Amino acid sequence: MQIVGRSAVSLLSDSLKLYLKALERQVEFHLGEEEKATAKKNGFIAAYKMALGKALDIDWAKCPVRFDVIEQIVLTRNRVQHGDSLWALSARYDPPTLTKHRNLIFANDSELETWMNDGADPGTWLAPQVTITKESLDVAVAEVEKLGDWIEAQIQKIDVRRRSASISYETGK
Repeated sequence: MQIVGRSAVSLLSDSLKLYLKALERQVEFHLGEEEKATAKKNGFIAAYKMALGKALDIDWAKCPVRFDVIEQIVLTRNRVQHGDSLWALSARYDPPTLTKHRNLIFANDSELETWMNDGADPGTWLAPQVTITKESLDVAVAEVEKLGDWIEAQIQKIDVRRRSASISYETGK
């Protein structure tokens, strides 16, 4: 079940990245040097937020998406695809993820609670395991869909403004 869940999270992360790359062509923007530096430091989600923010004049504070979930999709994909043990099929969260995210959507609730009660040390070898459930996967998929819908609505707003400006220019009004 965990292998299927990991595959689903990997596909979801990769689909999100492909969607954002497709937006580069559709909206006609690209990741500049600043965005590429952001991608190296904070991941591709942060880089695309920056680039789309500029291209579409987006106020991300108005976006209803839980970006902590979006980021965890990518981080979890990376963790399960690039594990650190030949002996175990399970994967534990790494210190950087545990430092950044305390509300892990892909973790067993009792392991997460035990870890938190033990002081939530990101460096412990008893870090919570990556555990993907149908419910956590549903939450992740819903957030990705919400992000896509919200971005598409922003694109439509831009298109309406451009058409309106074009008509005003042509009619002189």
